[in-house]
Amino acid sequence: MTGPIDPGALNLRMAVLEPVTSDDGMGGGVETLVERRQVWARFESDAPTASSSQSLHDTLGAGTITMRAGMAPDAGWLLRWTIGGIGRTVEVEAVEPGHTYDRCRVKEVAR
Repeated sequence: MTGPIDPGALNLRMAVLEPVTSDDGMGGGVETLVERRQVWARFESDAPTASSSQSLHDTLGAGTITMRAGMAPDAGWLLRWTIGGIGRTVEVEAVEPGHTYDRCRVKEVAR
């Protein structure tokens, strides 16, 4: 998404999840996801290329999430939302902070 957007375009309520590793008592670690906050955001999927055999509806894949400035999580954190009973979880790969909106490059993960 380029340029200004209508705040009403932030149409998804997403949970911001921080992966936290704690000692498992046996010399290893256990990762848990801790919900840090809820944000309103917008998701824009990367469309498959013409040479791709992947259907647009087969998977979320990757895309960009836009949210209000200062609300974007760090790279490595997760965002989760549900639409029509179908849950999606994406991992933040990169964050582009802005004055009005932050943009996050994300990819879907199986969690």
